[in-house]
Amino acid sequence: MYELVLQEGTGNHVRRYIDVDELLELWNDMFLPAKVELAWADYFERVRGIKVRRRWDSAISKSA
Repeated sequence: MYELVLQEGTGNHVRRYIDVDELLELWNDMFLPAKVELAWADYFERVRGIKVRRRWDSAISKSA
């Protein structure tokens, strides 16, 4: 459910259904589109001071 809400939900859906602590626990098992994953990775680093996997960083830098 988390992947669906993160990919297709509105801001209200994310605030209502996503538990950020649980998202962090599930992080390495999730497969998210690049924009979604990088936005959350930035959030975790900026707000929580936690570095998480950024599967898409290398793919994005190669295409730029």
